[in-house]
Amino acid sequence: MAKKNQGGKKKKRGKKQQDESKKLDILKDDETEYAKVLERKGGPYLSVRLLSGETVMGIIRGKMRRRVWMAINDIILVGIREFQEGKVDVLHKYPEEHVRQLVEMGEIPDYFTVGEGINSGIKDDNLFGEKTEFENEEEWEKKYNKTKEAWELYLMRGNTKKATEMKQKMEKLITKKPKTGIPNKMTEEEIDAI
Repeated sequence: MAKKNQGGKKKKRGKKQQDESKKLDILKDDETEYAKVLERKGGPYLSVRLLSGETVMGIIRGKMRRRVWMAINDIILVGIREFQEGKVDVLHKYPEEHVRQLVEMGEIPDYFTVGEGINSGIKDDNLFGEKTEFENEEEWEKKYNKTKEAWELYLMRGNTKKATEMKQKMEKLITKKPKTGIPNKMTEEEIDAI
């Protein structure tokens, strides 16, 4: 007699995907580019928008077909084809937490994460709700520290271009540091004395 709940082929299917590490390790280089999925065309074909604003045909590579599902507005890494203009190969799909890290590192601008499609146009809200103004010093300090970590990472890797971008971003953040407000219970005389 067979044992119940023993499992089988279907039970083992999803194990590989669950064990993947959460660390961001795939970044773009000279032959690759970040892109956003605009529309599914059927089969392995996608309409994608590159960071430069150009809309091209993306082709999902064979290893990813039927294993990695892509939806509209997903951020992906594509390989530029030198032998065919207007076509790129989809190499990697970034999960949402990695997209946030890419935005914080300055790899992709935050406006690139805004939801859009071929027919829908650009929406007003940002996918992650990024803030340009900070309410308190703790929130500002958290953003500053993440930018500083990205700067140090680029310096370690020897990417001076990105390191200078992070340094400029840190300088902009310093100007946006929230100032301590005046307490509500101060009298006019105390305010004038300041």
